[in-house]
Amino acid sequence: MKTLVFFFFSLGCFGATQQDETKGVSRTYVTEGEDAVLHCSSVESLENTVVDWKNQNKEVFLYDGGWHYENGLCCQDEQYMGRASLFYDELKNGNASLILNNTRIEDTGTYTCTLPHLSSGIQSSTVELIVGVSRTYVKEGEDVVLHCSSGDNQSLKDSLISWKNINGKELFLYELGHHTEDGWCCQDEQYRGRVSLFYDQLKNGNASMILRDTRIEDTGIYNCDLP
Repeated sequence: MKTLVFFFFSLGCFGATQQDETKGVSRTYVTEGEDAVLHCSSVESLENTVVDWKNQNKEVFLYDGGWHYENGLCCQDEQYMGRASLFYDELKNGNASLILNNTRIEDTGTYTCTLPHLSSGIQSSTVELIVGVSRTYVKEGEDVVLHCSSGDNQSLKDSLISWKNINGKELFLYELGHHTEDGWCCQDEQYRGRVSLFYDQLKNGNASMILRDTRIEDTGIYNCDLP
């Protein structure tokens, strides 16, 4: 089950990448889909040594004297494949910062950068990454599109698509051509007559929802569930 989360009519936002440090813990804030840079550095050159980034027990990125996950080194956690790298040309200057592309909600967590073979001994630093949900802002009375897709352009015409808010209210349910706009099951009264999909785009994997004539009480978190 794929779940996408949206804020709507939210009063605050993460905006661009932000960083702060509280009680010795570095924190990096990004909005889902943005790239994040998690900082780590040494006064020594790191070109010919080991840089190891982990999230708890998950192996995020390992660099070992020129070998790394982007040129064949084993055993990166699947969650980070194709999305993590270092600033390779800056390793000689002691920069071990991690680049994490296209961040996801599930990337939120505590990341540890370990430099185990420095002449001064083992060096370790911790960064807390916080990935905020995607947010959509409109004025009351406007229409809004909340985006959701299969990610691989796989057709959703024969699938089950469910849009709900965080309180479990059913906005829209689609299954095998039947949907709440034609009187089929279970739409919450708050959204009746105001919600639809782009039916002609389901074949391209587009499950985005149109919510018309928005109201202040529509503010909240919305989930798009796909198979």
